Amino acid sequence: MALLSALCVFACNGIVVAWIYAIGINLHQDDSERAVNFRTRLKQLCLWDMVSCILWMLALALAPFSGKFFIYLAAMHALVAAWLMYVVSREFIYFEREGKGVFIETMGVFFHIYYFAYGIWFFQPRMQALMKKLEQTAGQVEKAA
Repeated sequence: MALLSALCVFACNGIVVAWIYAIGINLHQDDSERAVNFRTRLKQLCLWDMVSCILWMLALALAPFSGKFFIYLAAMHALVAAWLMYVVSREFIYFEREGKGVFIETMGVFFHIYYFAYGIWFFQPRMQALMKKLEQTAGQVEKAA
């Protein structure tokens, strides 16, 4: 039973990480230095998130709810996942506001991403509107050149 619940956690985590990764990659499609650095950092954070989730699953399957090791792995996974969501939230606000946003705006997007079921319905339309805006801006730049 513990292994089944661990696999469910891993599958749900994988869906959320894939969604976050897609958001981050769609924001940075150009080859600027900022985009390359962000994509590298995003890949590393996604990898660390998945590795920490796998370690957490293994600890749960091998020794269910016993020992401090399980608690440390759960805390590490939570911190990595929160940092991953915060980084993508900050970049989203950067593109939406065309510069640095206020911290409270970043945290609003963070909670939209954190609460996945809520975020899909309320954050995704906002993301699509931003992507249209970025595509129109890119199209205008190409026409001017």
